[in-house]
Amino acid sequence: MIQTTVQALLLDAFHENYSCHRIYLFRDGKTVLYVGRSYNVLSRVQEHLGIKARYKEEITTVGRLVHANIPNSNKWQVEFYTVWDCEQSPFRHWNQADEDEAEQMMIRKFKPCINIDHNLYPTPFPPHYNLPPSILPDGIVCSSGYRYAYCVSYKAYDWYTQQNEFYIITMYAGSPGECLKAAVTILKFKPQAFSAVSDIRS
Repeated sequence: MIQTTVQALLLDAFHENYSCHRIYLFRDGKTVLYVGRSYNVLSRVQEHLGIKARYKEEITTVGRLVHANIPNSNKWQVEFYTVWDCEQSPFRHWNQADEDEAEQMMIRKFKPCINIDHNLYPTPFPPHYNLPPSILPDGIVCSSGYRYAYCVSYKAYDWYTQQNEFYIITMYAGSPGECLKAAVTILKFKPQAFSAVSDIRS
């Protein structure tokens, strides 16, 4: 297992050899926040943190939590594991199935706050955390010259239920694209399954 910090990653100060590692984990002391798997764990963690993202709205859920809690989150730990570290596979040369099983075992073991799959009882977020917004207020007016009311639906991670939820609101705008732009501006990320359907002609 290799351990570093969020700050070291953001400052590009991590230079360990991670080539055999496939599982990564974000933690704040004893609180495990997220477990993931990737062929290139460093690249995937950098994507989470927005280091390699083309746009800020591409930062993932765990990345948004990190940025919402800076500077405290600079000290959060990021750990990289081989499948062998996870003690899931008896073989030193593993395959895709072993990696999947190792990830699932780590999720079941640590009960991370953010993971949904294979995680029946996620650990609650510490009460002192700043939780990013995920819910858009109803009745947003995107511009003074709006022409339509749009029925907007989208899916986003809810920090309180710790599940992905669907939301339906009304937004007033000149086009679906204007609705999406306003949503991204408010939430700081691009919602999944975003749909804006013209409802009422004003």
